[in-house]
Amino acid sequence: MTKKQLFIIMAALLIILVGTSMYAMAIMNPSAARTSLTNLTPTPTGAVTPVKTHRLQRVVGMIRSLGHQILVINQVHNNAILIAKVNDKTKYKSPHGIITFSDLKVGQQVEITWYIANAQNPLTVLALSVVVLQA
Repeated sequence: MTKKQLFIIMAALLIILVGTSMYAMAIMNPSAARTSLTNLTPTPTGAVTPVKTHRLQRVVGMIRSLGHQILVINQVHNNAILIAKVNDKTKYKSPHGIITFSDLKVGQQVEITWYIANAQNPLTVLALSVVVLQA
């Protein structure tokens, strides 16, 4: 083998390795590329009535993304992610008064009052109120 052939083979292997690594990282963290989704207005889904199983909690954080009846929040105190579902009973407020889910924006700092609605899935909580804090 000549040096030129060896160089071509190593370059091809490097390209394959970099591509495979990027694919693996995309699979491991699928939400990293997401931002705000288009449908921001929650609609009642009906059937499930959550039963309050834990005490109310409050958290302050920054909205990372918005989805259909979902807020993803980066918590201020520990930078952990909180996934909060909303429903037709969730209240929304800002320093200027009552707002709706569609008024929320990625990057806003909010205080959420929530509880764990499903003991089998404690990572997703139900938001009772979302208060946009003054910037």
